[in-house]
Order: sequence, then structure tokens, then C-alpha cells
Amino acid sequence: QDRAQGIRDEGADLYAKVSSDHKATIKAIADAQAALEASEEGGAALLQLYTPQLRRILSLADAAWPQGVAQTHRAALASFLQQRPAQLAEGDRAAHVQSFKFKSGDVIELLKGLKTKFEDELIAADKAETNSLNAFALETQSRDASIAAAKKSKEEKETTKGETEESMNAHS
Repeated sequence: QDRAQGIRDEGADLYAKVSSDHKATIKAIADAQAALEASEEGGAALLQLYTPQLRRILSLADAAWPQGVAQTHRAALASFLQQRPAQLAEGDRAAHVQSFKFKSGDVIELLKGLKTKFEDELIAADKAETNSLNAFALETQSRDASIAAAKKSKEEKETTKGETEESMNAHS
């Protein structure tokens, strides 16, 4: 039981880490998607939002390419990742900002697909953890029942042995 509990604890720790990572990734993707959607209307906002965090999320999107998302989106993402907002002047920024045409291409759709993929993986991890908990409970119940049956059998055998020895002593 102790060994089984140790294995179960390791599984619970792994699930907690995976679940936490997936939730953080889903939130980061949602934030990036919202930022890109907001920048679609404001133009220059994208330059401000193109942070190292957004770049990491988009790099993750490229690395963990979700099934069902067109490969043409991947080319758009690669192109988007290579863009670097240019600093045109220091100081009077407003006078030097060029008009910006939103060029995310299909990156927003890609982020939606990636978010869905991670949400599906989180649901699968939740189901696996629930199944693992249920299996552990059944194993514990079975183990306890086996121990109880063994104890009962031992008691019955000790009783039979005692009666037999008593009978043998009486007939000797």
C-alpha cells in the first residue's frame, strides 16, 4: 500500500505540473490572441505588444504545430516571427510612426487552433488523472479486501488447528 501510495503521489505531482503548465500556456495564448486582435484595429499597438513574451508564445505555436491547422498558416507565422519592429527615432515617436498595415495574416487563427489543442490536452490530462484516482481507489479497496480475507482465513485455520490439536491431545 505504501509503495502504491508513493506511485500515486508521483502521478499526482506530475499531473499538477502538467495541468499548471497547460493552464499558463492557454492563458498566454489567449493574451497573445487578444493583443493581436486589439492591434488589428490600432496598427501601432502591435509594435508595442510585440514583446519577448508574445514572441515566445508565437515560437511555441510554431514548435507545437496543431493538427488540423493549415500549413499555409505556418508560413504566415514564420514570416510574422521574422518581423522586427523598427525604431525610427528617439524622442518624438508620434511624429515618426509610419502607418501600419496589420500583417498578422493567419496568426490569430493559428493561435485559436493552438489554444484549442492545449485545452483538449488539458481535458485529456484531467480525464487521465480522474481515471488514475479511481483506479487507485479500486486497487486500495481490492488490497484491503484481500488482506481481510487472508486474516479471516488465517483465523479459521488457527481455530481448526487448535481444535485438531485439542482433539489429538484428548485421544492420546
